[in-house]
Formats: sequence, C-alpha cells, structure tokens
Amino acid sequence: MIFNYLKKLFSPSRNCQNHFFRAAINQCSICEKLLCEHCCKLDNKLPFCKEHHQLFQHNTWIKVRSAITHAEDSSQGIRIYNKREALWKKEKVPSFLKIDYILNEEKDLIESHITLFCLEGDVEKFKN
Repeated sequence: MIFNYLKKLFSPSRNCQNHFFRAAINQCSICEKLLCEHCCKLDNKLPFCKEHHQLFQHNTWIKVRSAITHAEDSSQGIRIYNKREALWKKEKVPSFLKIDYILNEEKDLIESHITLFCLEGDVEKFKN
C-alpha cells in the first residue's frame, strides 16, 4: 500500500517507467517508454530501453518511408508517425524514426527530415 502511494506521488508523466522516482531523460525509439539516465541505452544517437536496444543491435533495419516536413506543412510526417504508432499499438510491430533537422536558408525555415525504419521482415506492413 505504501509502495503504491509513493509510486503515485513520484510518478508524474515525465518520470522513468522503471524507476518512478527518477526523472526521464528520454524515451525508447521503439516502444516510447520513458527512461531515466540509468535505463537509457544510446546507439547510433538513438535512445532505447534495454529490450529494444538488443533488438536494434541484432537485426537488419530497412528504410520504408521518408518525408521532409516543416512548420507550415507537417502532414506527411504526421502520417508516418501515425502509421508507426498504429502498428505498434495493434500488433507490436517494432519500428523507429530517425529525424534530422536542417536549416533551409533559401526558404528561411527549419525542415524535419523524417525516416521510418522497420525490421527486414515487416516491410510489407508499412506499405499501405
């Protein structure tokens, strides 16, 4: 009972999901689980939980979708994120987004270059 009380007390929405008393510094690129410094595993500049870090390291990942978005038009990026999220929630199909921010001086805006990666065997699931 005391443990549940403490968990509620120290579990604001930005705390680690493994250590409720520690602030989250990032979230897993695959499952989006909030992670503290102790739980976050960085690989290729991407954060992962322990489970998904192993999955990332030991599999072949394929680029399946990409888009360039900016503040005035983010619709393609939203569609990519929604597809990724839907497949994770419904079927636990792992994937991750790599986002690079680039200053487009000609258009005077910051572009988000979004790339979606999935496991080699799951490419067909992302084609719709």
